[in-house]
Amino acid sequence: MRWKTVSIAVVVFFAATVMLNACADLQAEKEQKIALIEKYTELWNTGNFDGITDVIAEDFELKFSHLNRVLIGEGDLINIISVFRSNYQDFYVEILDVCIDGDEGAIRYAISATNNNEVKIKGDGVSYIYFADGKVSKIWSNNNDLSWNIQEGMVLVWPEEEIAPE
Repeated sequence: MRWKTVSIAVVVFFAATVMLNACADLQAEKEQKIALIEKYTELWNTGNFDGITDVIAEDFELKFSHLNRVLIGEGDLINIISVFRSNYQDFYVEILDVCIDGDEGAIRYAISATNNNEVKIKGDGVSYIYFADGKVSKIWSNNNDLSWNIQEGMVLVWPEEEIAPE
């Protein structure tokens, strides 16, 4: 009977050790992905592209809700960040919330910027992030573009009468 009790104790100890190690591995993987998100955000916040290939996959894709095409690769990402930063030199993204589940994640963020006409603009959004091979592979980003445009001075003008389709 004593050997049976010892055997059960050894099995329970072994199972607990395996589960704790698995949890530690998952936590480390989650922290690595959060670090990648922070490095990606720093690309936007600084315009410094050193180490960009350590952050994004070679076939990286970026989709904004307001663009009618997908930006692909390092060149497109550098270009869009450079365009934003040329119009908003103090463009800054603050990560508010992060959720990671396996190779997928989501962030909620706030943006602040001053345009070239000295108008301060604030916005917010969410991004859905996909990871592959230890890098960010895809981001689908949805911003509050209407709020941003109104802060820029755009005015919505509704037609006075209904326009009939031709």
